[in-house]
Amino acid sequence: MIAVDKTYRSINIKTALFAILALGITLIGCTSKTTKEEEFSGFLSDYSQLTKGSSVDGDNAVVLKWVSPVLSQRKYTKVMLDPVVIYPAPQPGPQLRTEVLKSMLAYLNKEAKHQVEQAYEVVTEPGKDVVRLRAAITGVETSPEDLAAYEYVPIALALAGVSTATGSRSQMVEIFLEAELTDSLSGERLAAAVRKGFGEPVENKDEQVELENVRPVLDGWARSAVNLLKATIK
Repeated sequence: MIAVDKTYRSINIKTALFAILALGITLIGCTSKTTKEEEFSGFLSDYSQLTKGSSVDGDNAVVLKWVSPVLSQRKYTKVMLDPVVIYPAPQPGPQLRTEVLKSMLAYLNKEAKHQVEQAYEVVTEPGKDVVRLRAAITGVETSPEDLAAYEYVPIALALAGVSTATGSRSQMVEIFLEAELTDSLSGERLAAAVRKGFGEPVENKDEQVELENVRPVLDGWARSAVNLLKATIK
């Protein structure tokens, strides 16, 4: 029989357990519920004013946002709604087809317009009592559920079909939005927000992402447009 040094074995077990625990903390901790600085797309001219806060939807979501202190002194009654765009230029990846990306954009535009028109007069020309709302989908990604991605692909509308040690593990679908409210005449910034949404996961890194995976998120963002206006326009 081979003699085993119990002290050595104990140290090895403790070391292994510590390594596993540390790895688990690292992997789980990397899944952020808010957009990180390196994920900013450049759609907004300034991100330095943004701070973490609760969304205006009452859903306990955490977003990055800023509201100008002068907004409470202004009186706006109409909304100029720019079409939601994809920024930067769309670059579909292995899990996201061009037509699906276009369908996401068309769906969000339709729903946002519908929601805003129910609450406000929507106009097409600037005016002294008109605020302008502009927004962009700035990224779509997948990463293994509850684990950090082995490889991070920055926001460029490339959907990161990352290869990890998890193999066929379910993949989270993340979608990013940036929005800004301005005075329609002067262009003065009145409010801004950056947020991340989580869609229905796909089965593995090879399964295609479809509109249905993110439809609930897009529905929520369309309602958020109205809630943002209600919170800023008195």
